[in-house]
Amino acid sequence: MTTKRTSVGIDLGISKSCVSVFQNGKIETIANVWGKPTTASYVAFTDNGCVIGDPARDQMNGSQQNSLFNIKHLIGGNIGKSVEQNLLPYKIVEDDAGMKIQIEQKSVARTIHPEEILALTLGQLKELLNYIFIR
Repeated sequence: MTTKRTSVGIDLGISKSCVSVFQNGKIETIANVWGKPTTASYVAFTDNGCVIGDPARDQMNGSQQNSLFNIKHLIGGNIGKSVEQNLLPYKIVEDDAGMKIQIEQKSVARTIHPEEILALTLGQLKELLNYIFIR
């Protein structure tokens, strides 16, 4: 008896991310909820919550300082060595815990580690996999 195996891969990219599945001898990239094979690696914070993916990228015109992208470049860095601050619309700050991104939500400023932002994107990709395999 042959066991059917499925492997899953997640590409958490700098500008776009995707999920692929290897099953039945083929690799298939899974379309996201918008029908696209890739999801924008953007996270935006609004007064109504957090938006992830293409909608976050699309809201850049309205709130650039709360639309976060190119986050992977910030992991493990520090402001003294980073030229990113001059290129990005959001504010980068540093404290004892390392480099963080400052956002404003409901008129309250707060800081977030870059890894937390990537975790939100990864969580959305995981939800897509759960939807595909559990439905």
